[in-house]
Amino acid sequence: MRTELLREFATLANYGNFHAAAEKLFISQPTLSNHIKQLESELGFELFDRSRNNEITAAGSILLAGAQAALMSIDEAVDACHRLLEMETESYPPVRLSVRVSREKILSTMDAQCTCPYVYTKYEMNKPLLYGFIQDDTDIICMLHVDSFPALKSEVEKLGLKHSYLGKNPCLIAMKADNPLAKEPLTRERLRGSKIAVLSSIVFGYWKSFLLDTLGSDLDLTILPFPVETLDNLKAFDLKDMILFSPAFMVNEFFASRSGYIARETVDGETLYMPESIVWRPREDNPNIEHVVELLRDCMKDQ
Repeated sequence: MRTELLREFATLANYGNFHAAAEKLFISQPTLSNHIKQLESELGFELFDRSRNNEITAAGSILLAGAQAALMSIDEAVDACHRLLEMETESYPPVRLSVRVSREKILSTMDAQCTCPYVYTKYEMNKPLLYGFIQDDTDIICMLHVDSFPALKSEVEKLGLKHSYLGKNPCLIAMKADNPLAKEPLTRERLRGSKIAVLSSIVFGYWKSFLLDTLGSDLDLTILPFPVETLDNLKAFDLKDMILFSPAFMVNEFFASRSGYIARETVDGETLYMPESIVWRPREDNPNIEHVVELLRDCMKDQ
């Protein structure tokens, strides 16, 4: 039984509402619903009574008490391990990590499994992708797939950086609820002639190439740059008649929970995935950089 499913179950039981719990967990509501169904199938009994406004069942209440106690014990043990290992590795500076893709998965892995000091560098949407390496304030970045973009790969190699395939990042599609495309499931044919927003001029070329390759260059798509300075600006960004294809964490955090917006997970019944890379600068004075790279590659290998 996966501990993340138990955590999601405990969060849902605490909030009593799928939407609020999904928002707290930074996942989509359909994803949370599917995970709860998986857990119920594994257990062989229902945890929530769907006919009574998702009220927790008697069996669910018993499991909740045990799950909360178990999760607390696990968290306390992990914290103790972190404190012990931090003492052993404190002679090395913190690994400086920038996360632009698969944030939920990577951040939760670092929190639960990383045994060395680390810090997150600021996510600046208006700075070049490799800006942190140029300024020497970043050791590792999780980003777009380097091998998919020759110019980006050339820049990575000129800077003496290493890179490796990391995994694939699910994309969600955000739009206003009154957009005609919101009325039915999305298909490539229904997307014909659509306006698609890209929220960063820095990665506009990468996203345009990805969208045309993935959706098809014959759909007469209009792909437009609408750069925002910071992620917080997305809380007020108005898509108007445009749609947004973006990493799941961005749509979940800044659009799916906003009134008047909806999020779609598939096109033609399929999830769109953007391949990702991990890029890092090896440093002899900090072997923990390689440790974090291996940890993240391992946690993402099934994606």
